[in-house]
Amino acid sequence: MHAKEALRRRVFDKFKTNLIVGLITILSIGISTFDLIKSSEDQSLAIFSIIILIIASVILIFNIYFIIITSLDLRLLKQDKVNYMKIRLINDYNLKKNKRSNIKYLNIDTNEEIYLDIVGVLPNNNYKVMYLKYSKTGVAVEKLV
Repeated sequence: MHAKEALRRRVFDKFKTNLIVGLITILSIGISTFDLIKSSEDQSLAIFSIIILIIASVILIFNIYFIIITSLDLRLLKQDKVNYMKIRLINDYNLKKNKRSNIKYLNIDTNEEIYLDIVGVLPNNNYKVMYLKYSKTGVAVEKLV
């Protein structure tokens, strides 16, 4: 599979996941609001509904943020404005725990450390990667010697 298509699929999957979680959160806000309106006599149910509303609202705010980030990256990808960087994996602690986010890489050209979400990278190797500006999601394009 072409690297650009793999990157598009990864970002679009993140967008779909955030959209589904956002819709479920909106549904839970609606149900909790309905319970709050209908439970005027039951004070414990009203307090529980208010707590659910607060938690769901916070989750919804974060989801809106991530939906905006991924939609901006999808637009950049459609306009073919992807970034390329030569990197080396620095911190593989999260990689050993099967996590891809918050993994520290070293930009070989600028000697700057950066956190990216990249697939296809092994420790102690240099890679040229294609990544997107806002979500910091990327894929390895080629292994450098």
